Amino acid sequence: RPSTVMDRHLNVPGIQAMACWSLVNFALSSTCKTLLVEKKGVDRVLRAMETHPNELQVQFRGLFALINLVVPDTPGQQPDNLEIIIERVLTAMYNFMHQPMLVNRGCLVLQNLSLNDLNYAHLKRSGAKELLLQALVKHGVSDSMLKQSARATM
Repeated sequence: RPSTVMDRHLNVPGIQAMACWSLVNFALSSTCKTLLVEKKGVDRVLRAMETHPNELQVQFRGLFALINLVVPDTPGQQPDNLEIIIERVLTAMYNFMHQPMLVNRGCLVLQNLSLNDLNYAHLKRSGAKELLLQALVKHGVSDSMLKQSARATM
């Protein structure tokens, strides 16, 4: 199981990146996603991102996993650790603002979080808008998906 591997090899960035990557596909299935959330899959992704803040692949693949993991299965459902999710996403985007694909994935996570009105206040307090504006200026001309998700989130 990816979660066991992530727990045993926390300090190995390559393993953390590949485990996050495997969660991307699991989260496409609602049954698997529910199980991942129940078994603290989001927490493991966040822990990997926190442990390896300067590892591009961990951050990129962690964001990619979060895109689907943060979408609620039922309307109005919020992630247990919303503030930490937002913090990790913004940190990854800030640290790797020069990487358009990573910033794109961060915008998608924030957009998915913004789909729940209950999350909006948290996003507003976090300073996400300022970072999204920075992303738009830096990458919006060349990345229409980033432009769309950043604007939708603001």
